[in-house]
Amino acid sequence: MRAPQIVIYESEHWVGDLLHGTAEVWQWPLRKLRDEAALLRALRAAGPSILVFEIGADVERDLALLGRLTWLCPEATTVAVSTVASPELTGLAWDLGADFVLAPPQPRDALLPVVLGLMETAMGG
Repeated sequence: MRAPQIVIYESEHWVGDLLHGTAEVWQWPLRKLRDEAALLRALRAAGPSILVFEIGADVERDLALLGRLTWLCPEATTVAVSTVASPELTGLAWDLGADFVLAPPQPRDALLPVVLGLMETAMGG
């Protein structure tokens, strides 16, 4: 079985900055991608994948992409993150297939233990 990978879609770069050091220590592949075709290739080609998907300023576009990715790559575990405190946005992310949603009032730092737990599960631990 191939090692699990972390695939990141973000616009503000805080997700990659937060996860980079941990991925490096554990030698987990971390890929930051912005192109839909590249995201699909990465999620389909590798073993287990954790998709960390930031819902940015273009909410409509990002939610549409989130829905397509979770539909086309259901085997990937998806964590949707947002910096906007909106129960409606959080609900939409759940409805579109996110396995976990992180948004205020949860702190950004809460993402790290979530991803660590998901990677441990993906590795069969």
